[in-house]
Amino acid sequence: MKPGAYLMFCLSLLIQAMAAGPPDLIFDQLTTREGKTYSKVTVKKINGDSLSIIHESGATTIRFEDLKEDDAKKAGLTPESVKKSREVMAAKEVEKRAAELKSALIKVTIDHQFLRIQGKVLQVLDGGVLLSNAETWEGLYTWFDDPISGSRNYLATLKPIGTCYVACDSKRYVDGQSFTAIVGTNGTQSYTSVIGAKNTVSAYTADLSAAIKSKLPGHESDADQIIKRINSTYALEKMVREIPVP
Repeated sequence: MKPGAYLMFCLSLLIQAMAAGPPDLIFDQLTTREGKTYSKVTVKKINGDSLSIIHESGATTIRFEDLKEDDAKKAGLTPESVKKSREVMAAKEVEKRAAELKSALIKVTIDHQFLRIQGKVLQVLDGGVLLSNAETWEGLYTWFDDPISGSRNYLATLKPIGTCYVACDSKRYVDGQSFTAIVGTNGTQSYTSVIGAKNTVSAYTADLSAAIKSKLPGHESDADQIIKRINSTYALEKMVREIPVP
């Protein structure tokens, strides 16, 4: 074989070896700190704080704390590297949680489950008020660049809904008083009018914490953050209310 061809052959083998990656780490036996022994072990993946292995009886993952010091070192795991890896994983989990929360907030906004409502108090009831000529701010209609935050937001429009019921601290209100609140949808409510007629209307609740528990299960611990976001959203809408919608 010519020298040039031989050199190219060797280079080809080297490239193939590099592409294949490092060889699997193999143990005839691997015994954990608790005394559990695995035989014919092949390490298929070295995670940031554990080893994923296959062995003669199956497969499992062994945490760093369960590895003996020498075995952990063979895999390149040290207390310092594991600590750093877990910090990175924790940060990613926080980012994932924030993304899930943002997705949930967008969903309930699009579904019109949280909105701002305004109207006149028609009748004060125990645990809530009836509103007449009520209207809501809802919908994702016109996007605009917010000059304050520099982000893109939306301008919602008013939707008339007529008579409705809002669960709230009714002791604060009297008939004929103006009413404005950020609420969550809450099904329907039946009531008896002052002339004895039975009616059923759309219902809402001003208790946002309760609404969040029913509409965003799993996000109860985020209630304060969600309420803050909802409040800031509708405050922004009020600021840009005069912007005409094309």
